[in-house]
Amino acid sequence: MREESRSGCAHWFRDVLDAVPTGIVAGGALRDYFQRRPLESDVDVFFKSMEGLEEGIRSIEAADAEKIYDHSHVRGYLLNHRHIQLIKNHFFDGPEETIDRFDFTVCCAAIDYMGRLAIHPNFFEDLAGRRLEIHNLSNPVSTFARVQKYVEKGFKASHNTLFKIAKAMQEVDLENPSENSLKFYQDATSRR
Repeated sequence: MREESRSGCAHWFRDVLDAVPTGIVAGGALRDYFQRRPLESDVDVFFKSMEGLEEGIRSIEAADAEKIYDHSHVRGYLLNHRHIQLIKNHFFDGPEETIDRFDFTVCCAAIDYMGRLAIHPNFFEDLAGRRLEIHNLSNPVSTFARVQKYVEKGFKASHNTLFKIAKAMQEVDLENPSENSLKFYQDATSRR
């Protein structure tokens, strides 16, 4: 990865990383940055631990961010006109571990306060080709629902991707609420 990509990304998210220095910014906001598109996604911030989350809450509130909602799994803020989501139900050791849980390769990007950037090996190729390729199918119902969101953004799911999702869906017990959730973040309030 070129140094300009890492430092540019760290600069673009510096206000968020400064407001939440214990956090890891990951997912769609980084996708938007690397596509050189206006930020269309909320900025998801993950943490290493509950203690890191608690410190993140204290620091973002000290930065005068406006709390706009607080659900069991996510807390939302507005900071400098950006919609920030502090994820309260998934904890990861660092950027690499964070992206390992993401479903599509075009979501697999994360950066922390120190500027450590993790990118899936196929991230840029799939992003440039606007291809939806599977990285992790730990929540196939959510991934299935997210395909439509990405199609509306101009991405295309390959036959292989659709087949993998269909096969994984066959294993889901749709009667069991713990297996049939449509959202990875539970209770998240998304702008799109």
